[in-house]
Amino acid sequence: MTPEAADDPILSRLPQRFHALQWHFYTYGVPAGGVELARSAICTQAFRLGDAAWGIQFHAEVTLDDAAR
Repeated sequence: MTPEAADDPILSRLPQRFHALQWHFYTYGVPAGGVELARSAICTQAFRLGDAAWGIQFHAEVTLDDAAR
């Protein structure tokens, strides 16, 4: 998580560091006016744009059991 995530209404609930599935080889730039909220060693993993739009790159829906299967 980036320092800007500390007061984010959604992502501030996540721990500062956590394991997440990243299943991609490409990335994107944070949109103009956006705020980067999370990043890995590879790329931006989450951002917020304004007060009502968030984007994530990691797969938040995948659990450890899902990945093991």
